[in-house]
Amino acid sequence: MQNFVQVFEIDPFLVQATAEASPDLKKALTVDYRELIGRLPREECDDFLARLAEGDPGVGLALRKCLSAYRPQERPQPAGRRTIQQLLQRAEQLEKAEKKRQAEAARQKHIAEMKTLAAREAQVWQQVETLLDTGRKIASVYDEATALLEKLKQLADFQDTRDSFRAHLQQLAQKYASRPSLIDRWRKRGWV
Repeated sequence: MQNFVQVFEIDPFLVQATAEASPDLKKALTVDYRELIGRLPREECDDFLARLAEGDPGVGLALRKCLSAYRPQERPQPAGRRTIQQLLQRAEQLEKAEKKRQAEAARQKHIAEMKTLAAREAQVWQQVETLLDTGRKIASVYDEATALLEKLKQLADFQDTRDSFRAHLQQLAQKYASRPSLIDRWRKRGWV
């Protein structure tokens, strides 16, 4: 189903909105065979058991076909018809709800990441300095250090400790002022 929706570029929320009124086929296909077997006359039960003991490969299918005569023929009640406008409105509601759910999940993930980072904040600051002190003066080292600082900036925003972040960054900017390529990365982010 997912492949069909993707290949034909069908709005998945429209499919979901349409399917909401469909009967649950799994429930419709559930059969209590014990109750139905209890309705079979004794001679038929004995016949099916004998065929089973003899290894008749079609006995299971024949038994289910026989039992279907005793099963009440329930037809799912059709849902009220809906207009395309109603389906489109429902699809929009479903999409909004999914976006809200995803935004909340992203927010919870960000909070968890920030709490984890807060526990090792001092180590990350030290990692930045170690990287700049011992690493080669190349773009990839500067990018890695800047990425770590970006995470620390997010943590400062999260914890409302922006002043502390700026003070620490100013110290780094002074220490590494002789590296214009590095300082330029920080300047582009508005840190220095």
